[in-house]
Amino acid sequence: MKTNRSNQLIFIAFVLVTVLHHFFCYLGHYGFDDMEYARAAARLANGEFDAGNHYSFRLTLVGLTALSYKLFGINDWASALPPLIFFIGTLALVYRILKDESGPILAIGLALFSLNNWTFFYSDKLMPDVAVTFFAFLFCYVIYSYKYLPRKMPEQAYSLLAALALFMCFNSKETVVLLGPLVVWLMVTDIVQKRSGRFWLQFVGFSLVMLAAYLVVCQVAFGNAITRFNAIVANSYLNSCSYDQQPFSETLKRITFGLAELFLTQDMLLGFLVVLLAFFFVPVRQLLKLSDRKSFFIVSSVVLVFSANFMSISVTSYIPMCPDPRHYLFIVPVVAVAAAFILNDYLRVFRFRIGFFVFVLIAFGFSLFLKSETGFHLYLPVLVAIGCFVFLRNHMHAQRIFAILLFGALLFQPADMFIYARNVNYRKQKEIVQRELIDKNQPCVVITDEVQKRLGNYYSGFSLEATCQFINYAEADTFHFQKNVKKMLLNNWYTRYLSGMDDQDMPYYATIAKNPVFMDEKLNLSIFELNKIDQRKRIFSSENDFETAKPNWADSANKSKEQAYSGSFSEKIGEFSVSCTIALDSLLPDSTSQLVISSKLKIFAINSSECNLVISMDSDGKQYFWKGYDLSKYVKSKTSWWTASLNEIVGRPEIKKNSMLRIYVWNNKKNEIYIDDFKVELFSVAN
Repeated sequence: MKTNRSNQLIFIAFVLVTVLHHFFCYLGHYGFDDMEYARAAARLANGEFDAGNHYSFRLTLVGLTALSYKLFGINDWASALPPLIFFIGTLALVYRILKDESGPILAIGLALFSLNNWTFFYSDKLMPDVAVTFFAFLFCYVIYSYKYLPRKMPEQAYSLLAALALFMCFNSKETVVLLGPLVVWLMVTDIVQKRSGRFWLQFVGFSLVMLAAYLVVCQVAFGNAITRFNAIVANSYLNSCSYDQQPFSETLKRITFGLAELFLTQDMLLGFLVVLLAFFFVPVRQLLKLSDRKSFFIVSSVVLVFSANFMSISVTSYIPMCPDPRHYLFIVPVVAVAAAFILNDYLRVFRFRIGFFVFVLIAFGFSLFLKSETGFHLYLPVLVAIGCFVFLRNHMHAQRIFAILLFGALLFQPADMFIYARNVNYRKQKEIVQRELIDKNQPCVVITDEVQKRLGNYYSGFSLEATCQFINYAEADTFHFQKNVKKMLLNNWYTRYLSGMDDQDMPYYATIAKNPVFMDEKLNLSIFELNKIDQRKRIFSSENDFETAKPNWADSANKSKEQAYSGSFSEKIGEFSVSCTIALDSLLPDSTSQLVISSKLKIFAINSSECNLVISMDSDGKQYFWKGYDLSKYVKSKTSWWTASLNEIVGRPEIKKNSMLRIYVWNNKKNEIYIDDFKVELFSVAN
């Protein structure tokens, strides 16, 4: 009784840590997918359903968020509540499985799940992966309860709950396909051993009925039973995980070491190391028969990892899941429970502790090789914890001491996240945007980065009638500004970072803006009122399409017909591309205070996209200015054309007499890269 009460207190402590983390370490939103879910939920709360957006069909998250918006309004608390419910629900399932174990083992299991860096990070984020984690683990919990615990319900109830868990997982995200191999493995294992046949038959029957009912509802509601799958295809876009459209070498990297590297560098490997070590101690026959609960969770962990690594998420071509930590959160609680059972059985075995130390030491070495901060934030503290425990082999409280040491080691990553969140101070950023722009109720158009634009519209409840409208920099180029509406510029370092923008990606007016109406230096957030968007005067423009010779461009010796974005030719870059050379003295007006150098080109990479756009200036044959800009960040996938566009601003005093400006691509690794439609423009900015 005393053990149960202390275990309840341990569980409550983890729940409190989760809630306190939200209130004191909330990092806000990513500004892309999460804002799509927020918009879909807001529309659903108003009785609208966008069948053309596949995000709308992830109803366990969108529907619960819509209900939250109905009750609390469109705000951060209402957005965070559904993922918090799913996260705490998963925490409760881990507790239910381990509640009869010793306090240290329960604490280790809860810590391996909840203090995993990305699990903790997404605990209050408006993303469906937390819902997938809950329902996928609920499926495992139902099967575990049916197989290894005294049955408290009829067999049909267990099979119905298992099917319902997968159905709800399907309505959370299509990641449910990765559970397929585990379902088949468990089913075949039981059938081979001639057990639970009726259970699995009922499970399949219930699953088919639910799927059929779903398709019928879609047919009645949308006129097309597979409208969700059509929406997925329609909303797909080319990215770094489009393995079907890239060289097979990219797929090979992904399925050989890509996922392992992700787990190693993103704080997701520790539990797997314990599971891997168990194979040296648990008989294989025991594992294959799933003869006990430890074997069940070990085998489930391994099958899910293999599925995550090799399973295709497309039926038309081989496309493994994108290597993003959030896609694999559903494996973490299964591994955490497996690791807890393993540690409970073998922690007192000296060989096991030595093996654990060696495995973590190897992980630490690889993290150093990959220059990952996880080595010092996770593996080194865990090494210290295990190292201390090795010398406590006969201590009566050794298990408790190890649990405390491991818990302390696992806190390093959340502590680092806490410091980062406090420095970002999302809540203050939001307060500034609302106070200085939205709440003033003055008609205005705010020009900003893509993430801040999405957040601004979210703060306004996605209202089409909001007095303050947010647009991104690209939209500002063609936006129709009304005379009686203020034009505001919002520069926010954090949201610009989330948007993937560097200084050279910013439009010139955002870079040179002066005299802000509001500025917070600590947050690096500034607001300006713009009288005129474009104060530049174009003094030079030339585009090389590699079809014919162009003034200011040397003839390319590497013209190629192998690839072309437009026309018949592109340039296959050797070490250096063709250069655009411009004499500046005759171009610059006397009124020039700054020179804006704008470059735009199409780039096509076969293997590595590592190369640089170089801007240099020389006077009388002596170079005095040189800057290189990494172009690889613009290439989202191989063997496709991508646009690289950037600006460089040079003050007039920096430009010497008799200066020659040269702009070219430097392919220092001599990768197979093609460029096309290379455009250079120069603008003069007056005082």
